[in-house]
Amino acid sequence: MILLNSCKDTITENIAYNYPKIEKQSVKEEYCGIEITDDYRNLENLKDSSVINWFKEQEKFTKNFLNKINGRDELFDRMKGYASKNEFETYFIRVLTNGNYFYLKHYAEDNAPKLYMKRSLKNDDEILFDPKDYEKGNDENFTIRSYAPSWDGKKVAIALTSGGREFSEILIIDVLSKKILVEGIPNFWGNLTWLPDNRGIAFMALADNFEKSADHFKNMNVSIYKLGLPASKKEIVLSKEVNPELHMTVSDIPVANFHNQTDKYIITDISGATAYADHYYCLSSNFFEQKEINWKPLAKKNDKIKKIRIYNDSIFALTAINNESFEIVTKGLKNIDWNKIKVIVTPKEGEVIDDFEITSKGIFFTTLLNGVKAKLYKFKNGNVTEVNLPIDAGYASISNLSPYHSELWLITMGWLNNYERFKYQPENEDFLSEEISPVADYPEFENFSVKEVEVTAHDGEKIPLSIIHNGKIKKNGENPTLMIAYGSYGISYEPFFNTDWLTWVEYGGVLAIAHVRGGGEKGNTWYEGGKKESKPNTWKDMISCTEFMIEKNYTSKNRTIVRGGSAGGIMAGRSITERPDLFAVAMIRVGVLNALRNEDGPNGDNNVKEFGSYKNPEECLALLEMDSYTKIEKGVDYPATIITAGLNDPRVVSWSPGKFAARLQELSTSNNPILFYVQSDGGHGFDAGKWKAIKEEANLFAFAFWQVGHPNFVLTH
Repeated sequence: MILLNSCKDTITENIAYNYPKIEKQSVKEEYCGIEITDDYRNLENLKDSSVINWFKEQEKFTKNFLNKINGRDELFDRMKGYASKNEFETYFIRVLTNGNYFYLKHYAEDNAPKLYMKRSLKNDDEILFDPKDYEKGNDENFTIRSYAPSWDGKKVAIALTSGGREFSEILIIDVLSKKILVEGIPNFWGNLTWLPDNRGIAFMALADNFEKSADHFKNMNVSIYKLGLPASKKEIVLSKEVNPELHMTVSDIPVANFHNQTDKYIITDISGATAYADHYYCLSSNFFEQKEINWKPLAKKNDKIKKIRIYNDSIFALTAINNESFEIVTKGLKNIDWNKIKVIVTPKEGEVIDDFEITSKGIFFTTLLNGVKAKLYKFKNGNVTEVNLPIDAGYASISNLSPYHSELWLITMGWLNNYERFKYQPENEDFLSEEISPVADYPEFENFSVKEVEVTAHDGEKIPLSIIHNGKIKKNGENPTLMIAYGSYGISYEPFFNTDWLTWVEYGGVLAIAHVRGGGEKGNTWYEGGKKESKPNTWKDMISCTEFMIEKNYTSKNRTIVRGGSAGGIMAGRSITERPDLFAVAMIRVGVLNALRNEDGPNGDNNVKEFGSYKNPEECLALLEMDSYTKIEKGVDYPATIITAGLNDPRVVSWSPGKFAARLQELSTSNNPILFYVQSDGGHGFDAGKWKAIKEEANLFAFAFWQVGHPNFVLTH
C-alpha cells in the first residue's frame, strides 16, 4: 500500500515552457448576432503540412516533458502488474443455440486479444484467429474490432482495424480449417450479423468515399455481402438513397437489428449521436433477399424508446414517453399509438429501468438507483418479483440466447468488484458462476471504501456522487482528488472495475465520480437536463461536486483534478474556464472543446441532434455557452492542463482539442504547464492496444500527481 504522507503546498518552480508555435490566421464571423474571433481557424486544415508539423511538434514536446517526471515509469509498472494478474481475460462472449461458445481471449503478455471458441462449455478451447499472424504486406499491428459467428458456428466474420482507426475491413474464416475464405470486405463500422441462411453477412458501413469526405459519418448505410462474391461486391440495402421513403438525412445512421436466426422481422433504427431513434420494421426474409420491402413505422424519436423488440407479432419496448424512469410496454403490431400502449412494468420509486430481455421463462429486467445500485426483476403472468443477485452489484448486465430459450446470463461489476459472469438457474431462481477466465484477487484494494452520496446542485437538484478512497485517509484537505464525469447522450457512469483508476487511490488519491446531468442515472429528465440549452447544468454539477469535496475536507483547490473525455470534454473544459480557481489540474481526453465549430467537422452533423446547430438561433447561443475554446480569456490563471488528441480520430476531430490547447498555451498567465498530448498513430481510444492505453493513463496520472505535489513525482531538469 502506498500512502501519501505529505504534499508540497504548490508547484512554485518558474519554468519557461517553450511550446511549439504556429502562426495564427484569425477569422471573424458572426454567430447568432455575436461577432466571434477565431484566432486558430487555420488548425482546422489538417491537409496543411505546417498544421500537421505543429501537431507532431506538440507530440514530441509533450513526450519529452512527460519522460522527465520521476515516478511515472514506476507507476506504469504498477498498473501493468495489476493488468497482468490474470493469465488471460475473456470478453465479447457469444453463445449459439448449438452450445458453441465464441470469445476474445486476451493473454496478459499480449497487446491485443485473439479469437477462440469452445465446442461446449465443458470442452477445451481452440484458437481461431490471431491478428498478430495476419499480414497485408505492411508493418501495421491489427486488432479485432468486432466479430460474429454464423448461426451454425461453421464460419466467423472478423472486423480488423489498426492505428486506432474505428473503420475496419472484414474477413471471413472457416472454423474447421481456420482458413480465410474472403478478406478485404470494406468500410465496416458496426453491427455485424449473419444472414439467416449463413451464406452472407450484414453490417453497418461507411460511404464508399468516406476517406475523402470531410465528414466520415455522412451517408452511412447497411450493406450485405454474400459468400462467393469478390470482397468488393457488397450491396447497399439500407440508406438515404436506397430508401427515400424513410426521409433520412445525410447525417442519419441506419442500423439493422436482427438478433436471432428465426426472427420474423428486422427492425431498423434511424439514429445518430443522441439517445433516441426513429424505428421501422419489415419482414426479415424480404429484407435479406431485397424483395418487396415495405418498411412500416414503429416509433419516432419523441416516443423516447430506449430498446424495442418484436416477439410473436407483439412489440415489447422500454420507453420514457409516459414515465421519466422508463416503463416496459407491449402492443400488437397493428394501430400503434404510444400514448395508449399497454404498460406491463413500472419501476419502483427511485429506480430507473435500464434494460430487459425476453426468455421462455419470462421477461427479466434490470434497474438502477442513482446509476450505481443494480437490481434484477422477473415479470411473468402479470407479476413482478425481484431476483436476488449473487453479489451486491453496482452494475448488472443481462443477455439471453433467444426469446424461445430459458438461458439468461448475468455480468456484474462494482467500483471495487471485478467482472464476474453467471448463468441463471430457473428451476431454483439462483445463479451459478460461469467464468471462462480466472478472476484475479486484488488484496491491495481490500481497505478501500466506497461512499455513495448526493450533492445539492446550484438549482437544488441532488447530484449522485461516488467517492472511492483508502479507508485510512485523513480528511485534512490534502488528498489529491480526481473528479470524473461525462454527462452526454443519456449514458450513465455505472460502476466498473478499473485497476488503473484504483492505482490512483493506492497512491493516496481520492476518486470522485460525479453523475452529472446529461447522463441517464436518474432517467430521461436527468438526460434532458444536460442537453442543448440545459447543457450548463453538466459542468455546474461538476463544480458543485468539487465544492462539496472541498467543503467536506477531502481535498482543497490546489489538490483537485477534473477529468473528462470525448463529449465529457465539454464538462471539463467549461469547468476550468468558468471556475479556473477551483482546480489545480485538468485532464481532457480527446475532448469536444470547440463545440461551436463542431458542426463543421467530421461527425459534426451527427452530433447536432445532441448539442444543437449554430444555424438555429436558440441552439447557437447554447453552443456558444458550451464552447470552451472561445471562453479562454487573456490574463487568467488557468490550472495545469493536459489535453489529448488522436490524428486518426473520426469522432472528435483533432483540431477541436488542438485549438483549445494552442489558445490556452498562449493566454494562460499562471505559469502552469499546458501539454498537448498528440498521438499521431491514435484515434478515439477504443482500439488502442492494452499497453498503449495503460501508458497513457500513467502519463496523465503522473502529470497530475506532480502538479499537486505528490512526493513520488518530481520533474527533473
